[in-house]
Amino acid sequence: AYSPQGKAFWPTGLGALRKVPAVQQAQYVQTSLDNIDLRLVLQRPLTDDEERDVRALAERSLGYPYHFNIVPVPALARTATGKFEEISTQMDVTQ
Repeated sequence: AYSPQGKAFWPTGLGALRKVPAVQQAQYVQTSLDNIDLRLVLQRPLTDDEERDVRALAERSLGYPYHFNIVPVPALARTATGKFEEISTQMDVTQ
């Protein structure tokens, strides 16, 4: 991941989102220095309280107040070798 200032870091505690009852699986996808998509496989739609909890847990895990987009998905993709990536970056980091 990258901080909003562009500094690379490896976050810890990413699995914390699974503490929210409706969340089965989560993936963090950084799309810009200040934006993270939270792709969530859900058992059911999030309540308002659960959505607040997801955002708070994500911010605590990453240590920065990113703008978090919650994106419900039916499943999360794996790599060709079957690996699940809990966090990925989908932005140009060569700047």
